[in-house]
Amino acid sequence: MIGDIENLLNLPFDTLFVLAVGYMGYRAAYIGRGAGKNAVETVFLSAVFAMLARAATLALATTDLDVWAVYPLAALVVLGVALLWRRWLQEWMFRALRRIGITDHDGFTSVWESMLARPLSPVSQLVVRLKSGKCLMCDQVGRFNASPLGPCLLGEDGSVALYVTHVMTDEDEGWVEMEPVDDEWGQAMTFIRADQISEVEIRRIA
Repeated sequence: MIGDIENLLNLPFDTLFVLAVGYMGYRAAYIGRGAGKNAVETVFLSAVFAMLARAATLALATTDLDVWAVYPLAALVVLGVALLWRRWLQEWMFRALRRIGITDHDGFTSVWESMLARPLSPVSQLVVRLKSGKCLMCDQVGRFNASPLGPCLLGEDGSVALYVTHVMTDEDEGWVEMEPVDDEWGQAMTFIRADQISEVEIRRIA
């Protein structure tokens, strides 16, 4: 392993640059969207962004820019394209393919992953039903937008974290109001493992 790293570091700077920027572009475009789960996809998608980095470097090298200004600008080009792909182009391509009848599948292994990957409006209400029958709810999720970890967390593995404002242990008794914020002790966020959850209801304002 150490020998492989040494061999890699002995490559010419231009080669190391396009490889590094290619991987950065891949991570920017796909982090949180299954990035790193498939080694083959990681290599080939990194190679796509590496080719873009190489093309940008060659194009900028023909200008009057200082040679050391070429590299950061090429990196910015790659990261800009990666973010455009992540924010708009990937979803546009999926919708175009679906519209013309080529595929209805967006490439994710579960609908949960598909939901996490889409640019959706913020969560307004979150209800988690546990396998034990207990239900936890954050009634006004936006109330916690300024919290250190954000208003809620939805893990790729199906885990959920929320600020519990209501609890229901018996449907006949209904919801019992809770207060997750204490003036002295701060905010209490509840983390729930995926294997404890039977159902999640997520409400968003269109």
